[in-house]
Amino acid sequence: PTLWVPHSYPACGQHGVNEHMLTSVAREGLAIMTRLFWQLGEEGEQLMSRHHQWRRGEQ
Repeated sequence: PTLWVPHSYPACGQHGVNEHMLTSVAREGLAIMTRLFWQLGEEGEQLMSRHHQWRRGEQ
């Protein structure tokens, strides 16, 4: 699966591989992704187990 996490701001009119970013937006995106990956590393097995139970209807 693909997870799309946009890192931009509403006033930015550029969309491309060389799109610029405000430093504050880059820092915020880095913090969000760091937390996401940290949580997946810490809780990934539990999340996958709950997901598999849900798919089997074992809520």
